[in-house]
Amino acid sequence: MPKNLKDFRGKEPIFIDANIFLHHAFDVNPVSVEFLKKVESFDLKAYTSALVIEEVTFKLIMQSASNFLDKVTLQNVKALLKDTESREKVFRPVEEYRGYINRLKDFGLRILDLTDKEGSIWD
Repeated sequence: MPKNLKDFRGKEPIFIDANIFLHHAFDVNPVSVEFLKKVESFDLKAYTSALVIEEVTFKLIMQSASNFLDKVTLQNVKALLKDTESREKVFRPVEEYRGYINRLKDFGLRILDLTDKEGSIWD
């Protein structure tokens, strides 16, 4: 099993953790961006979990909200999201990225949940 994403050739299933999605979303790691392009091209048998998607969504919300707040705290974000117009602005990039994840699902990304009874990803 390769220890570096850029060396992964897709011969076995791989679990994608939140950091890969976040690196891609914020365009901070070219290796992560290229890795997800492999998923887009059907080259990988990729899995993630509902919990990973929730973590990514939460962090995207917090990052997006930071564009509208002087101090980012959970309380301040909650208050910001009570306003319909602000909520729409904060959620816009989050919804766009969720659309990207849905496209990855179309390319074969499988999102496991805690009650997934279909067996191991290694089957």
